[in-house]
Amino acid sequence: MTRSSKASTTTCRNRPSTWWAASTRPLTRPPRCEAKASRIPTPLAEASSHVPIKVEIVTPERLLISRDVDMVTLPGESGQMGVMGGHAPLITTLVTGEIILHANDDEQDFLFVNGGIAEVRPDVVTVLADNAEREDDIDIQRAEAARERAEASVAEAGGAGSAPPVHVAALRRSQVRLRVARRRRARPGMHTPDN
Repeated sequence: MTRSSKASTTTCRNRPSTWWAASTRPLTRPPRCEAKASRIPTPLAEASSHVPIKVEIVTPERLLISRDVDMVTLPGESGQMGVMGGHAPLITTLVTGEIILHANDDEQDFLFVNGGIAEVRPDVVTVLADNAEREDDIDIQRAEAARERAEASVAEAGGAGSAPPVHVAALRRSQVRLRVARRRRARPGMHTPDN
């Protein structure tokens, strides 16, 4: 078997590559960007100036929240995601967790969300939630009863490793609801009937 002197190449005309021979094309570097950095708007530069971002949280029943905040923290599939004004556009799915609305450096509001999607644009975050509740709307006694029922069903099935996913999801949901509700009680200056 003899090899020809020409190397085989791929069909991409912009970036031909060889299969067995070194490339004969000269190595070129991209031209340097001479623009001044201060004239190029970037999402990071806009976010660092505390541009408020509007947050809209919508459930199938109603518009739950529509207001401006400094930052919103969302429970994404790959972890918590913080979004500030000027963020790059994206769409992401949400998991069971808590949404945190940050305003005025020290003011925070907490919401429970049970799945959904979030659309992020530089000036607005729209959350289409399967189910969402404000911290004030969660009844702690009912949430604790739901957690106890979920724990019993998971234990009855032999633990979290062998329980059906629906039981494990119910346990996770009840734990997050309780955590969000208890944040309300832990705030200084908050007076609830339980205090």
